[in-house]
Amino acid sequence: MKRISLLSIVFLLATRFAFADIIIGNPIVSTSSFSVNIQLFAPTGQSFTADRSVLKSVGMWTSTCNCLPLITFQLSLLRGAGTSGAVLATRQAVAPQSLYGFVNFDFSGVAVTVGQTYTAVMTQITPTPPNVAGFGIYGTPNDYPGGIAFIKASPRPDLEFALRVIDDPLAAAAHEYPEKFVCGAPDTDQAQSGHGIVASGQYFATVNVHNPADVTAVLKMKVATAGADAKSAGFVSSFTYVQLGADQVQKIDCDDIRSLAKNPQSGKEPSGLLDGFLVIITDFDLDVDTVYTGAQNGQLRTFDIQRVPERNLNSLPQQTFGNTHGKAP
Repeated sequence: MKRISLLSIVFLLATRFAFADIIIGNPIVSTSSFSVNIQLFAPTGQSFTADRSVLKSVGMWTSTCNCLPLITFQLSLLRGAGTSGAVLATRQAVAPQSLYGFVNFDFSGVAVTVGQTYTAVMTQITPTPPNVAGFGIYGTPNDYPGGIAFIKASPRPDLEFALRVIDDPLAAAAHEYPEKFVCGAPDTDQAQSGHGIVASGQYFATVNVHNPADVTAVLKMKVATAGADAKSAGFVSSFTYVQLGADQVQKIDCDDIRSLAKNPQSGKEPSGLLDGFLVIITDFDLDVDTVYTGAQNGQLRTFDIQRVPERNLNSLPQQTFGNTHGKAP
């Protein structure tokens, strides 16, 4: 059973965590912060030196107005220092209203080379609303030795843009626990006519995760929902990170599953019958059980508890998919 000796944890939400590798600049703390208009001074970015091999997210500091529509930004991760390098990956993110802080872009699973330099270049996708001067990207005088700011593609060694690079600490985790769930009620007409996936009723699934170790366990979880039919794939969420103390138990019920499956663009949770898997990945041996209940007319009709077996990811056969190597699904 694995033990953690040193682990730096940054709190996100109550028991949800991210792991910070690089945090450059802080416009709130600095007395010499600056900003440039993201459109007028494009391309604008910040270089950094990777110190972990797999990313989770990259964020840059910006501000938005208290107005609609919500503003979509794009961040491209380029190889090398500068705004003309080869594109490694590109992601988009929608910023909330009245933001003054990091807008984070999901780069889950993107691999980088430790010790190599990369540049994060942020651009604005949504047009600036009328009567709004524009949106800024913020920075401070440079005290980060691993990179510099770029403004209108020109290097500025004296400046740095506020940048936050979060790595994936469980990229090489060996244990996976896939929990089957069915949540909610099917369409009554479909169920009564023999169509759909389950009979008429109300279905619940609650996953209990127990950490039997005497040290804190770290795990990540995501939701993969089934498509509407055999020809369409469903939605796969990004990972959420959780810390579970010694002998503690985490509960994930249908409400939590719907929250994890929330549409990242609209912010809406899926309604109706939800069918899929909750996938937990960790370096630790856990006790994972799923409690299933079904009801009709408010009365309990079925009850079952299933132990979720551990899948060793390192034991999966290696296969080649196209020009890339990976584990067979």
